[in-house]
Amino acid sequence: MRRLVSCVVLVLILVILFQQLLLLRDPARFPPHDFVEYYAAGKLNLQGQNPYNPQLLLPIEIEAGRKLDEAVMMWNPPWTLTLVMPFSLIDANTAKVVWVLVDLVLLIFCIDQLWKIYAHPKSWRLLPYLFVLTYFPLLTLLISGQIGIWLLLGITLFLKWEKTERYFWAGAITVLMAIKPHLFYLFWVMVFFWGCRRRYSLLFGGIIAGLISSIIPILFNSEVWSQYRVELLQNPPVQWRSLTLGSVIREIEVLYFSHQDYKNHFSEQFIPLLFGSMWFLFYYWRYIPGFTLVQSWLSKRSSRFSTIPADIPLSVAPLAAPATTDQMQLGRHSHSTSFSWVNEIPKLLLVSFITSAYGAWLFDMVVLLPAVIHLLSLAVSYSDRLKENGRSNSSLKWLLGLWIVLNGLGLTLHLMNFSSFHFIWYAPFLTLYYFYGVRVLKSKDGPFSQ
Repeated sequence: MRRLVSCVVLVLILVILFQQLLLLRDPARFPPHDFVEYYAAGKLNLQGQNPYNPQLLLPIEIEAGRKLDEAVMMWNPPWTLTLVMPFSLIDANTAKVVWVLVDLVLLIFCIDQLWKIYAHPKSWRLLPYLFVLTYFPLLTLLISGQIGIWLLLGITLFLKWEKTERYFWAGAITVLMAIKPHLFYLFWVMVFFWGCRRRYSLLFGGIIAGLISSIIPILFNSEVWSQYRVELLQNPPVQWRSLTLGSVIREIEVLYFSHQDYKNHFSEQFIPLLFGSMWFLFYYWRYIPGFTLVQSWLSKRSSRFSTIPADIPLSVAPLAAPATTDQMQLGRHSHSTSFSWVNEIPKLLLVSFITSAYGAWLFDMVVLLPAVIHLLSLAVSYSDRLKENGRSNSSLKWLLGLWIVLNGLGLTLHLMNFSSFHFIWYAPFLTLYYFYGVRVLKSKDGPFSQ
């Protein structure tokens, strides 16, 4: 009887889902929004035409159901066409439905895999879904039809395969993150330095995947790379007010200093890269080969002049003794192996995003979900530890409370039709939410204090 009821319920759910999918095909009910830029660009490239020409893009986008006066440009590098061209083989309305379904499937897969990476597979299994499905930027991504889920997939599989030491495939999957490479600029720096420490297969995998995905569009349109370069140089999107610190700097300079047009201050967009680079050097200098060599040279130089006076107590003498060659080799080895991508990639993602030069939008913040799930896993581990000791726990409560406030405020502003630029506060607040949460959970009373 239970099986019969379950089958009936499942059939009803599938029927309702099928009806909703038919409604999604109607552009009047579910406009294609940003999806048309990928669909139109892929279709043009399949036909051997310029996918970066707005005059060619506009008729296809209008036919796909988006009512606009100018074309929505796909500014992603040509290797993105390798991903989007298969969707352009079918009609626009069906492709839009397939795009949404693939996004939902990939989202569920990423949540499941990230929770396995950061926590126990069967503990608190539904909790990450609660947090992710109430993540306000995810709603904007699904509505807009943007490409951010594929970026999240790249991050997820990179962590999964790096953890299992499948370095070639971990490097290869970063080609998905290269769809919007500017959002991960600190990640690329760390991948290079980390790969140079005898993880050459990771770098090799990235190069091979990048070459393959770059060559495939050329098979249909031999001029695609030159077309991308020409459009980027002649008509760069300098008018964008993306959610970056660089846009804030440009706004301040226009309003209070130069009073010139916003487009004339594009170079100021890159100032936050200096802040991000300084943070990177402060936290990760020991993993940079050049800094390690300088440190070793200084240690060897200082060891020549180090002596232990006879009147120093024996208990203090080891502190003054010079490091031996074996000790320095051990220290160098520990530096090269102590870096944990699972623990460090949330920081790299957050800081890269808030200090990126341009093109960081609300729907792109889906790439920050690994930081959310990492923080949630720490809180769950803390809760389990306290339960074992018979103590009460409030970490999950304040974590959930702050989460509701953060995303509730974002959703309220969205329903009040605030412009995209009014959400520039979201990523910095999410960054503070993560760093403060990690600090609390790793405090002297937390389970990770050691």
